[in-house]
Amino acid sequence: MGGMGMSYVSNLGRVDFAAEYDYDLFIRPDTCNPRSRLWFNFSVDNAKADQRSIFNLVNLHKSRNLFCEGLTPLVRSTSRPRWVRMPAESVYYYQSEQHRGHNILSFAMCFDVEQDVYQFALTFPYSYARLQAFLQLHDAKRLTCYWRHTLAYTVMKRRCDVLTITSPHNYKGPVQAMAEARGAAVEASTKVLPTTSLRDDEEDDEPVPIPLGGGRVPRRVVVVMARVHGGESPASFIVQGERQKERQTETETERRPGLGSWPFRPLESSQRTENSVLKRSMIN
Repeated sequence: MGGMGMSYVSNLGRVDFAAEYDYDLFIRPDTCNPRSRLWFNFSVDNAKADQRSIFNLVNLHKSRNLFCEGLTPLVRSTSRPRWVRMPAESVYYYQSEQHRGHNILSFAMCFDVEQDVYQFALTFPYSYARLQAFLQLHDAKRLTCYWRHTLAYTVMKRRCDVLTITSPHNYKGPVQAMAEARGAAVEASTKVLPTTSLRDDEEDDEPVPIPLGGGRVPRRVVVVMARVHGGESPASFIVQGERQKERQTETETERRPGLGSWPFRPLESSQRTENSVLKRSMIN
């Protein structure tokens, strides 16, 4: 085996030695979702120059996916840090009788630089560190139409942020908004509807409208959410691009207090992130 080692950055759970330079890879499922096994992100090191290896992802949970349409994994190395798609002639998606008829993704890789560490992924990773660095740049600007607060914490004690983009006249902090929402609910539940006398042949078909108390006017709110697990990292890039686009119109938002709110959830409940590197020797 040439002493090749395999380590995982995110979610590679187990590696079995199938044959010489042939490895079966098992993906760890998402937390609280044991059936979700599609995305992957792992690295390989200590390979010999010109060594050709075959990797088989054997526990994918979806038989119909983009691999059927020609999608191939991404690969990069320490000397070539730019992500590229593997050529289609090196990737195979098929049913394997050796794996009880399961659909297997196999790809062949020839390691050309012995000192390099090679990383493979389903799609372009968007790390938790990248997200926090991006948000800290916004925090440092102290914009008057931008608010950031924590919605919840993941199982790894990382914060899930919510960004609100709106006029200062519209924004209310989460505590104040919750208190007012509870007060409005109590008010609505205790309000007595006006009664009118109806003739016997009349039916009360139309509801009696209840105006909002205090002259409040409903406002439009657009909610933008990113991925729900690590395999949807393109959504995080889209949310970041949308946020960068909104920065160009922030002065317009300040001048028009009647505009609605834009809550952003840049990284939704991703409990395992690409920045959390836990290196483990899988093959001796």
